[in-house]
Amino acid sequence: MRTLIAVGIDTREVDLIFSRLEEKGSRDQALKKALNLTARQARERLAQKAQETYAVKKTSFRKEIKIRSATTNRMSASLLASGRAKELLDFKVSPATVQKGNKRPKITKGKVLKRSPMKKLQIGELKAFVVRFSNGHKAVAQRRSKQRYPIKNLLSPSIPVMLGNARRVYGIVEPYIQDDLERNLEHFVSMALEGKN
Repeated sequence: MRTLIAVGIDTREVDLIFSRLEEKGSRDQALKKALNLTARQARERLAQKAQETYAVKKTSFRKEIKIRSATTNRMSASLLASGRAKELLDFKVSPATVQKGNKRPKITKGKVLKRSPMKKLQIGELKAFVVRFSNGHKAVAQRRSKQRYPIKNLLSPSIPVMLGNARRVYGIVEPYIQDDLERNLEHFVSMALEGKN
């Protein structure tokens, strides 16, 4: 799964800012620098907001977001996050270790969002549990029926889905990204006017 995040800017504002610059090369350099700086700032903002929102244990969101930088030939910068659904065990789960015999809990609980309460991982009579497979892999699993086998791994949203979530992450950060782009553009145009490329 992949998520591509694109940010636009009002072209009238850009034309107004660029009207102060006469040389086309200076315009291109200023726009390229502003786009690349904004992409780096956007990656930081998205990663920070996702880390604040989701109860994920191990993932560094920042490392999962790749930047395709702008060049003078291609005046766009892109953020690309890709990845599969995460295992539920990567999030807050209680108990998070394999329990056998008398130590086995009556119910396993878990949560994906930090602000949500721990929820029982149970559908009808089928309860979730932490299991270690023969290859050593640990996961939160659940039986598919009352039969012992087959069992299925319980999964959570992937990194791209978490980052692209309009209600919890991207939708909250997007206005700041727009402001960053406008501020960065103004800054690099001012530097070009002063002759500080």
